[in-house]
Amino acid sequence: MLNYEDIIAKILSLHPDLTRETIMNMINKKREDAGKLLTMDGAAYIVANELDLTLSDEVTLKTKIEIQDLIVGSNDVSIAGVVRTVYPVTTFTRNDGKEGQVTRVVVSDETGTITIVLWDEKAEIIKQGKVSPNQNIRIEHGYVKTNLNGRPEINVGQKGAMTILSSNSSIGKSVTVKQGFKKIRKITEDDYYINLVGVVLNTSSVTVFTRRNNTKGQVMRVRLADETGRIRIVLWDEKVNQVKKVKKNQYLRITDGQIRKGLGDVLEVHVGRFSQVIILPKVTREISLPSFVPIKIDRLTPDMSDVDILGRVVSVGTSREFSRRSGGIGRIGDLFLMDETGTIRLSLWDEQVDLLDKISVGDTILVGGAYTRERFSIIGLNLGKMGILTINPDMKEAKTLPIISKEATPIGQLKIGLNSIVEGTISEAPSVRVITTKDGREMTVASFRLKDETGEIQGSLWRGLANAVENLPVGTRLQIMNAFIRIGYNGNLELSSRSITKIEIYKNSNEEQLKTLFEHEPEISEFQKISDIKEGDTVTVEGKIIEVVPNSKVYTACPKCRRRINEERDMWVCERCGEIPEPIYRMFINIFLEDDSGKIKAIFWSPLAEKLLNMELESAWKMVIESGDENAPIEVMRKDLIGKELKLTGRVTTDLYQGGLRVTVDTFE
Repeated sequence: MLNYEDIIAKILSLHPDLTRETIMNMINKKREDAGKLLTMDGAAYIVANELDLTLSDEVTLKTKIEIQDLIVGSNDVSIAGVVRTVYPVTTFTRNDGKEGQVTRVVVSDETGTITIVLWDEKAEIIKQGKVSPNQNIRIEHGYVKTNLNGRPEINVGQKGAMTILSSNSSIGKSVTVKQGFKKIRKITEDDYYINLVGVVLNTSSVTVFTRRNNTKGQVMRVRLADETGRIRIVLWDEKVNQVKKVKKNQYLRITDGQIRKGLGDVLEVHVGRFSQVIILPKVTREISLPSFVPIKIDRLTPDMSDVDILGRVVSVGTSREFSRRSGGIGRIGDLFLMDETGTIRLSLWDEQVDLLDKISVGDTILVGGAYTRERFSIIGLNLGKMGILTINPDMKEAKTLPIISKEATPIGQLKIGLNSIVEGTISEAPSVRVITTKDGREMTVASFRLKDETGEIQGSLWRGLANAVENLPVGTRLQIMNAFIRIGYNGNLELSSRSITKIEIYKNSNEEQLKTLFEHEPEISEFQKISDIKEGDTVTVEGKIIEVVPNSKVYTACPKCRRRINEERDMWVCERCGEIPEPIYRMFINIFLEDDSGKIKAIFWSPLAEKLLNMELESAWKMVIESGDENAPIEVMRKDLIGKELKLTGRVTTDLYQGGLRVTVDTFE
C-alpha cells in the first residue's frame, strides 16, 4: 500500500520538471482546500490523479469525516463512496432568464447514504455517461444543505469537484454497500434506500393530480406485509402503471425504495422514477404474516396511522355529503365501537360509507389500516381508501367483546367503560355551567347525582342534554342509554354523556315517560341555509351582520371557571371559586346574521371577538376603564360591523335566556 512519500517518488520519476517542494505545496494546498479533512496520503493521491499518474499499487484514501458525520451547514467537505443511483440531468431557467442544469447521484460509504447534487458544468460528467452504479467516486469542496425531505445532501457547485476513482483504490474494497432485502420491522428513518419483498394486504385507487408546472401525475398506495410487520408503499407516476392491477395476497419486490415519513411521522417506502417494483409471479417461500393483535381503544393517541381495532357496534349513523376544499363532493358516515376499555367514533370516508348499510348494532367489526385524529379534544378513528373493514369476523377475540345489554346495570355494579343503560333518580339537582375546552370552545355541562337501591354516582350531561335536565327536581327518574363511566378527579366513578348518549325523563309518580332526548353529534355541512338550522348541528353559514346586540361587552372573569366577577373591598371574588388573585378579561359579541332564508344570533368569544372587532383585548379593556362602559369598544366599532359579510362555522344551541337558536362561533372569515 502506497503512502504519500511513495506517491511523491512516483510523481518525480514521471515529472522531472517538478521539485519535491512544488509537489508538497500542491499536496498541502489540497488539504487546505478540503479543510484538512484529507490525510496526506489522500491529498497526494488527488495530486497524482490530476497529473494523470496511474498508480498501479493500492493507495489509502481516507477522509476524516464519513457520511454519518455530515452536518447541515458544513462547507468545503470531501467524501468518497460507491455510486448507488444516477439521476438524469434536468435543465431549468433561472430568475435572470439564464438556463441551468442539475442532476443527482446517490452515494454510500460504510456509514450511510447521501445524495450528491451536481450543478451546471459539474453535471456534464453525468450527461456524458461517465458515471454508473457501483463505481467509486470522490466528492471535493461540497457544501451540506437540507433537501425537501429534511435529509442532508451535498451540493457541488463551481468550487466543487467529482472524480471517478480507479477500481484498485481502497475505497472500492473497504466500502460495503448492503444490497440485501430488509425486513419491515428493521426499517428505520436512517435507511435511505431499501430493498423489500412483501405480500399485498390491500391497495388504494389511483389518484391523478396536477403539479405546479401543470404536468399530470398519479399516485397509488399499497399496504405491504412480511412476517415482521406492515408498511405503506407509495408509488408514483409510471410505477403506478406497473402495479395498478396487483391484487391482494400477491407479492411485490421493491428495489431502491426511498424511506420517508408520512402522516403521523409513520415511515413509508416511496417508489419513484429510479426505484424498481415487480409483481412476483411466484415466490421461493410463502411469507407467514404476523398474528393479528388489535390495539385497545384506551391506548389510542392522536395522529396514529395503520391502526387495527376490534370492537362491537354500539350505534350506526347515516351517510352525508360534503364539499371538499380542493373541489368535488365527498361522503362520510359514522358508527361507534366499544371494547372492554372504552368507546370511539369510527368515521367511514367515501366508498367505505357503503358499508354502513351492511352493519347493525351488536355486530363485531374488525378494522384494519385506520388512522386517528383529534377534534375538539376528542380522539376519533377514521377509515379511508387504504383501510379494511370486516363485519363479524370469525376470530376468537371477537367472542370476548362486551355484550350490549338491554337491561339497566345497577349503579353499584357499574364499571369503567360504556354501559348500555343506567337508571336512577336524581338525588342532587342539576347545576348547569359553561366551560371552555382546551381548544377554546364553550360547552354547557350539567352536573348532578343519580342513585338507585344499589348505590349513587356523580353524573355529567353535555350540550343539549345539559339544557334538558337543568330544571329537573330531585326525585325525577332518568334512564340513560350509552352512558360512559370513567374515573373522576376524586378517584370515584363518574357517569358522562357522549355523542351517542340518549336519555329518557320520567315523572316520579307513575313512570310516565315525558320525553326522549339525544345528545346530537354535529352534522357538518359546507354550506347551510339559516332556515334549515337545527339544534345540535355544527353548521357553516354565510350572511351579513344586520344587528349588534347591546349586551355585547368586555368584562373581568374568574380564571378558573370563566364566570364574571366583581371587585369587592379591594379583592376579586368569584361566587363559585372564592377570592381570586388576578382576574382575566373576556370579550363576547352577539350579532344577528341574515341570509336570504332568515336570521340567527351568533356569539363570538375571545379571541374570535377580538378578530371580529379588529381590536386587541388589552386595548378594548383600556377603553372600558377610560369610559366606564363595558360596551364601549363594541359601540365604537358598531358602524363598521353592520353590513359586514361573514362565513362562519359553529355549534347551534338554544339561547337559554332569550329563547330561539344561536350559533357559538368556532371559526369565521
